[in-house]
Amino acid sequence: MAYAGPRPPPRPEGLAPDAQIQVDEAADAQASALAQAVGEAPEAPPVRATVADALASLMAGAPDPLANATASAVPTARRPDSRPRNFDRVVAQTRSRVATAAPAARAPASAPQAVSGATVAPDGPVPGSVASAATLDGAINLRDINLIGVYGKPGARRALVRLDNGRYLRVGIGDTLDGGQVSAIGDDVLNYVKRGRTLVLQIPD
Repeated sequence: MAYAGPRPPPRPEGLAPDAQIQVDEAADAQASALAQAVGEAPEAPPVRATVADALASLMAGAPDPLANATASAVPTARRPDSRPRNFDRVVAQTRSRVATAAPAARAPASAPQAVSGATVAPDGPVPGSVASAATLDGAINLRDINLIGVYGKPGARRALVRLDNGRYLRVGIGDTLDGGQVSAIGDDVLNYVKRGRTLVLQIPD
């Protein structure tokens, strides 16, 4: 009984090697065998170029990369120093110092600071002319709050204020003063708001 199942497709044409190629390969084999028989050295295979040779040939015609370099340019970068053996300990110590300093940095820099109001007297005699030149009668009313001085950069000014009880305070913008809050500090003036009113203190002329 004949097979009725699927059959493979016909063999494509051109799969068989070309007769001329077979003839050439056979001739080459015979020539090589004859050369070995008569003692001739076989032809050496062509030398293949290495990667370094290929890169050198490519760079031979390339422009010099350092032709327009500045005086600070170097042909070879300096090798970095080796990592210290105690590097982990140094990092841990640095992090510990930063963590310790963080609470102090977060503290408000403009907190009011009390200043000693002790009177400083000269340790020697003062001539009358010097005392009179350094004294300005009636410049401030000691029963009131007075602005004594202003210091600091324009964006972070602080002021020295004398209270009516003789105490001195260093204040900044936002600090509490006489039951109010400092709102502005100029070159020679301080404003603070108390019960909705803006009060002005000025350095005596």
